[in-house]
Amino acid sequence: MPSKTRSAKPKQKENLESQAKVVPTKAVQVQSAGKDVLAKLEEQVQSLTKLADDYLDQGLLGHHEEASQMRDSAAKTLKDVSSRLGLAPDHLAARSESAKPPKLTPAQGISSSSRAAAEPKRPSDEEPCPAADVGAVPVDAAARASAEADTSANAVPGWSQPAGQGGSGGSALPLPRYRWLPQAEGNGATLEVLGPNSGSAAGAATSTSESDEPPEIDVAERVVRCSWHQSKWTLTVPLGFGADSAQCSVVRKRRTGLLQLTLTPKQASPPADQEESRALCAKISGPGCSWMDGFVAGAEADSVRSRLLDLWRGGKFEPGEVEGGRKARVGSDEYLYLEEGDPILSIFTRRLDKLVLQLTKEVPSLRGKWLMRGRAMAAVYAGPGSRYTPHFDAVGGDNGRMVTCILYLNPFWRKGDGAELQIWPEAKTLMPEGACLEVEPLHGRLAVFLCDSQNLHEVKPVTGDHAEPRLAISFWYYDSKDGLRHREDEADGDP
Repeated sequence: MPSKTRSAKPKQKENLESQAKVVPTKAVQVQSAGKDVLAKLEEQVQSLTKLADDYLDQGLLGHHEEASQMRDSAAKTLKDVSSRLGLAPDHLAARSESAKPPKLTPAQGISSSSRAAAEPKRPSDEEPCPAADVGAVPVDAAARASAEADTSANAVPGWSQPAGQGGSGGSALPLPRYRWLPQAEGNGATLEVLGPNSGSAAGAATSTSESDEPPEIDVAERVVRCSWHQSKWTLTVPLGFGADSAQCSVVRKRRTGLLQLTLTPKQASPPADQEESRALCAKISGPGCSWMDGFVAGAEADSVRSRLLDLWRGGKFEPGEVEGGRKARVGSDEYLYLEEGDPILSIFTRRLDKLVLQLTKEVPSLRGKWLMRGRAMAAVYAGPGSRYTPHFDAVGGDNGRMVTCILYLNPFWRKGDGAELQIWPEAKTLMPEGACLEVEPLHGRLAVFLCDSQNLHEVKPVTGDHAEPRLAISFWYYDSKDGLRHREDEADGDP
């Protein structure tokens, strides 16, 4: 008996060790299977993220929203499964963040094709030039794009050019010129300005301008405005975000008349575009029309404008007609539908799509709509009398248009030049009635209005022999529910 007892103990120990080996083996199998599930869920999240981004790139906002909701649901499932299995996938979170579309700022997308030699360092003939009415100054960050696009320390963007040079209209008189200087990340922006009588921009460093009229400078909300009262010119350029007015400075070189405005951003201030977007959504929910300044700002706005001018001067635009083609009496615009893949549009179309997506969530009449962005149409109103008479962009859903967005690109526009957009929210027919909202076509300004059988509007005639051509890009968002697309009318060229 004693011998049997002694032999049983080793056998029992052997069984226990065998069972102990089985338990971790099953745990490893479960863990391995869990990792496989997480990998598949992660792949699904990434695929849906890409799908949502692709839809947004195509301007298919309803499809983008649906894919985004599916992605968010898959991401939630991924997180829940990870937590239950005790396999918190830190690497998955990192990948998810990297898969998000980059946040577009006014500094992105500027090419370096128009860079010129840098100005020499400031000479000793500078004098401070205090700005008039310096308020809470939104500063454009677009000068940073110059540094991103061209890493040369001495590279700066070229000087602005008037629209009338080389086109079919515009002023033959000298205009002000300006350019944005590169700035380090987060350091605000520097704007250089030459008055209309300062001589050529290329010779600004050596020309004399003793008689050049110093402008009145107004730094206001999201805008810098320089006014030359004797020559009656105005320069208005959009700014990207709020600046510290106490840090704003203006220096004028006596020898050349060159103005240098240095604008420093506010510290810890919310992005100005977010505040403007919320305000715009609130107004669209009311009368159905509004506008915001600085939607495209600084060097970015200048790049888009330069692109349109190149196309216009190259004869790419087609003549548009108003009032049944009686152009001899009322004049006309010129228009061009832009290619979807034009890189100059990708600078800001995603930002515009996100703004319209916000509208579909906050404006009652747009909730639940599957919107699709149509092709962008550029328009130029050049020469006295050019206009577009009162009209609706859609009537009873005949072409599917729901929202109209118009981006203006006119830094030299002055009061009295005409070409303002007039909107009558209360009008029910083609006869204007009720209150009128008038939108000046200022550089970088975005006008937005609901357009299906509402918001009768017109472009007022261009006035004066020396008015610069009025440039704008129009975008329409169509109702694409159930995949229906309404782009057939875009070949007509009706703005």
